[in-house]
Order: sequence, then structure tokens, then C-alpha cells
Amino acid sequence: MTQVLTSEKDEGGIQNMVSVEDLALVLLTATVIGVLVYFVLAGRVKVIQLKLEAISTSMQQWTDWIRTMDAATIRQEFQKFGEDVLGRIDSLKRLSSEEVQKIREDILQLAQQRSIDAAVNHIKGVTITRDEFERLREMVVKLGGKEEETERIDLLATVLDTTDIRVLIWQCKLINLVERGLAPEAEEDSMLASGVPLGAGKRFLKWLEELHIVTSRKVQSYWLTPECSWITTYTKEPQWLQQRIESLIEKETEYQKFIRENLDLVEKGLVVVSEQFELPSGKVDIFARDIKGQDVCIELKYPVATSSVVGQLLKYREDQKARTSGVVPGCILVCPTISEKLKNLLDKHAMECRKVAIGTSIV
Repeated sequence: MTQVLTSEKDEGGIQNMVSVEDLALVLLTATVIGVLVYFVLAGRVKVIQLKLEAISTSMQQWTDWIRTMDAATIRQEFQKFGEDVLGRIDSLKRLSSEEVQKIREDILQLAQQRSIDAAVNHIKGVTITRDEFERLREMVVKLGGKEEETERIDLLATVLDTTDIRVLIWQCKLINLVERGLAPEAEEDSMLASGVPLGAGKRFLKWLEELHIVTSRKVQSYWLTPECSWITTYTKEPQWLQQRIESLIEKETEYQKFIRENLDLVEKGLVVVSEQFELPSGKVDIFARDIKGQDVCIELKYPVATSSVVGQLLKYREDQKARTSGVVPGCILVCPTISEKLKNLLDKHAMECRKVAIGTSIV
């Protein structure tokens, strides 16, 4: 029993001894391997470090080369630019006096040509063709003298009976349509296209017919009478006509005021009953009574009177005669200028006239 135990104890000690030796061997082996690995890795790290140093050196050389190349390029470009400028300056210096003179002559020639063109264009703008000259000559003939123009403006003031430019425009356009003949019922589109109101336009045509300025034909078309062909010349420019009519109305108003305040210049003893006395055919400038109590229709015209005033006074007389159951009123035309022809026409119809100018004093 004792031997067996001893034997087991000895075997355990041997086993313990083997284990320590194995451990020491393992440690030694590990140390050797570690040293070897260190040397191997240390060598490789050195190699890598050397390569990195080589790469760094190469990069620095590359950067320095690029910088050197850019500076050289810029220097080269500036040098080229400077050479180009110097070359241009030398070229200008080499221009001969003949070349400079040629350039000066070209400039002068160009300026002269432009001056000629401007003069030609101006002449074209102020000159007229033969056709235009004939048209202007015809217009002057139609307009006649200053006295005739005044008579015609006076007639147009009666015909148009307005200074409203909007109305004057369509009335003038309608008169110019009538020059070539106008059938209102069939040519309403033409009237509307010219800005003529149909209702007012047709009434205006009837009024022109009553004044014998236009004639009406079977199909109810209107044509200017030959003796009134001048009207189209006056109605080409409504604004111009408006100014003339307004001026005439202003002067007639001033003249009427003067006659009203100096009625004894017309006939002593006249008493004013009404001004702008309404009758079916129009307005009498001054409706008065003489010292015998007879009615007198006084028509004022300024600065001249035309033969159309005779028809105007005849209508007034007939209208007043109808109002008074057959009593015939007296009719007197008052105007600064009255022609012998008009005097004779008034005498023929048993009407009187008085030549009275503004500023005339009572004797």
C-alpha cells in the first residue's frame, strides 16, 4: 500500500517537471519568432519610408517645374504682346506722307458726298412736281381773292351752322362724298366709313338741297351743283375752316353789338323788339319796329354780304307775313360793304340796305 502511493507521487512530480520544460521551450520559440518578425517588419518599414521620401522628392520637383513653366509662359505672352504693339507703332511711323494725304482726301470726299445727299433730299422735300403745281394753281383759282374768300366763308358759316369740330369734320367729309355723287340709301356703308352719322347726314343733305348747293336725282342721289364746286376746296381741312368760321362769328358778334348800340345809323326811330328772333326759316339778327310801328327784319353781315342774303331775307319776310295774317314787314340788310349788283337785287325785291362800318358816328 505504501509503495503504491510513493510510486504515484513520483509520477506526478515527473509530469510537473515535463510541463515546465515545455513551457520554457514555447516561450523561447515565441521570443525567437518575435525577434525575427520585428527584423522583417523593420526592414519593410524602412523600405516604405524610403519610397515615401522618394515620392515626396518627386512631388516637390514636379511642383517646382510647374511653377517654373507658368512663369515662363506668362513671360513669353507678355513679350509677344509687347512685340506686337511695337510692330504696330513702327507700321504707323512707316506711313508715307502720300498715304496720309490719301486718307485725308477720302474723308473730305465722304463729307462732301454726304453734304450733297443732304442738299438733294432737302430740295426734294421743298420742291413740287408739275402735277402738284397744277393742283395748287387750281386751288388758288377756286379760292379766288380775299373778298371772295370772305363771302364763301360767310356762306359756309350759314350752310354748316356750327363750330363744333367733330360735326364740321363729318359735314366736310359728306360734302366731299357728294362731289362724286352720293345715294344715301344705297351707300350707307360709305357714309359710316367716313364717320358720317346716317340720320344727321341725311338731314344735312336735305338742308344742302334747300340751299341749292346740291341737287337730288330720281334715285335720291345728291350731286354738287357746278357753281358750288369750290366748296370741296374749303372742306378739305375742317380745322382751317373751323378757325375761319369762329373768326367770322366773333367779328359778326362785335359788329352786331355795335349796330345794336347805334341803331340810328340804320334808321332813326327804330326800336329793338328782339335779337336773334326765331322764325321757321331761321333767326333774324334784329327784329325791330320803325316810327310808324311797322315790323322790320334787320340782317347783319360782316365784312361783306353775298347774294344768298336776298333769299334769306325773302324767307324771313314770308314767315313774318304768315305770322301777322298778311302784314308784310320791312327788310333791311346792314353791312360794311355792299356791291352794286347786290343793291340792285335788293331793290328788285323791295328791300333796303345800309352800308355801316364799325366806328361810324351818327351825324
